[in-house]
Amino acid sequence: MGHLHRPQKAGFEHIRYSGSPIALSFSEASDSKEVRLIDFDAQGVTLQQSLPIPAFRQLAQITTRPDKFSEDLARFTPNPGALSAWVEVVVEDPVTGENLFELAQKQAAGRNFEVVRVVAKRSRELTGATLGEADPVNNLDEILSNPRQVFEMRLEREPGLQDEDKKALRLAFTELCEIQAHKAAELGGARMGGRP
Repeated sequence: MGHLHRPQKAGFEHIRYSGSPIALSFSEASDSKEVRLIDFDAQGVTLQQSLPIPAFRQLAQITTRPDKFSEDLARFTPNPGALSAWVEVVVEDPVTGENLFELAQKQAAGRNFEVVRVVAKRSRELTGATLGEADPVNNLDEILSNPRQVFEMRLEREPGLQDEDKKALRLAFTELCEIQAHKAAELGGARMGGRP
């Protein structure tokens, strides 16, 4: 059955795959885990019963957006239990540079859950279709040969960046390019016996 973690029939009622006894990822947070109690005699199976496995620690997944982040975490109420719940927060189109893990830790302080992971989920991906060319491979080679063009494309794909942030990032990128060009010129001069 490979990597399947959920209990299930394997073709016939009397053939079962147990699945994992505990949730192995946050995608399984709402799955019920079980073991099977089977009675049989000389003729075969007489009883097959599901026995649920109790979850001693709740796993939960919260999907949110930057503008609803604090509100959604404040609204989350974990199931009561001896162990604090573990929470994964999936943030759709987060603002670049914002430390959402730290913010989530502050939101969870003093509550009966721990944010153990924050995941950024982008709604758009850089694909050939977004490049606006019929031949994305050739166009991609052309784009990658121009670092400034790559930087500008990446900058424009950040939905949460304000104009003043983009301006500051462009300035920093220009400075880095100038430093790199200066170092490359120095390295080239050193190879030619110290002549610039």
